[in-house]
Amino acid sequence: MIVKGRLTDTIGNPLPNAHIVIGANGTVADDDGTFEVEADGNEIAAFSYLGMETARMKVSEIQPIIILQDTATALDAVLVVGKNPLATKTPFYKTTAFKIGISVFILAIIYLASKKNKATGLSYIPVEM
Repeated sequence: MIVKGRLTDTIGNPLPNAHIVIGANGTVADDDGTFEVEADGNEIAAFSYLGMETARMKVSEIQPIIILQDTATALDAVLVVGKNPLATKTPFYKTTAFKIGISVFILAIIYLASKKNKATGLSYIPVEM
């Protein structure tokens, strides 16, 4: 015999992808919670869905609409810890780009100073970097 029905929660919302197992046969409910599976009249059917109590009944007792009850377990509080990428960025003055920029600036100053010193006859001391 073909067993047909619809699985809902206690307020009538459909349970899509709920699992239905009858003997060796099984199926998954569609988006509306409806299902169709082949079974013998004396087998036991099991209806399960995540977060719901599994319902078991004889195939002969299956109603067109099967209501699954919510599980009575409550969830504990969840603490989500994240990392703020803006708060952990490296300051610009510690970056390689900043260090290269400062080095180029210092070299430019030394170069300009050497040009000025040659014109005035003053000497300077080279600085290694």
